Amino acid sequence: MNCVLSMRQQRASVLVVALLMLLVVSMLAISHMQGVALESRITARRVNSEQLFNLAEAALREAEQRLQVFSGNAQGLSAERSNCTKSNRFSASLHAPLCVLEPMNDQQLSRFKHNPIQFLQEQTEHYDAVTAEQISAASEQAHLAWMPYRGVDPNPSHDFQAAEGLAAFWNIYLLNSNTTERQTLNPEYGAALTGKGTYYFLVTGQANDQVAIQSTVAVSYLGLDH
Repeated sequence: MNCVLSMRQQRASVLVVALLMLLVVSMLAISHMQGVALESRITARRVNSEQLFNLAEAALREAEQRLQVFSGNAQGLSAERSNCTKSNRFSASLHAPLCVLEPMNDQQLSRFKHNPIQFLQEQTEHYDAVTAEQISAASEQAHLAWMPYRGVDPNPSHDFQAAEGLAAFWNIYLLNSNTTERQTLNPEYGAALTGKGTYYFLVTGQANDQVAIQSTVAVSYLGLDH
């Protein structure tokens, strides 16, 4: 009788140990699966962040390229509503106007530099479309806070086409636009009224209203009015 009980107890002990081991293995497997899922999410976010950054940088390059090839008149550097529309495309003509943002005071400019996307989303009194969604749905003549990125090929059939759910934009702001700044920073100030001299621009590229990058560009013009 005792022998039978002993065997039953041993079997019960083995069963308990086996169940405990199974529980430990299951917990380890679940933990590993959670780790794999977390790594997958981190990788997906990293890939998405890199895509957005690359798009924003490409948009920035289009704006810089437009500045480098521009050779229009002085009006082309002013904040004209008609210049900031979808119809203003990159052109083989060097006289295509530039889209330049509305003038800002020092406080506004500081906020724009700190967070250009959020700042412009608050400027609905100046622009018809201030977000990626609004710009995508805007008409050809709507006044845009951001110009859509299309690339630097003047042929419309070669426009850059982003993947679904992705969009990039750019804008340009003329720095040292007031008289005091131009006199201080521009050694050719005496010729500034004729469109000659060095002009400083703050260029911004952004993607999906999530990522923005900026650069400062100095461009010397021999005479915009001639």
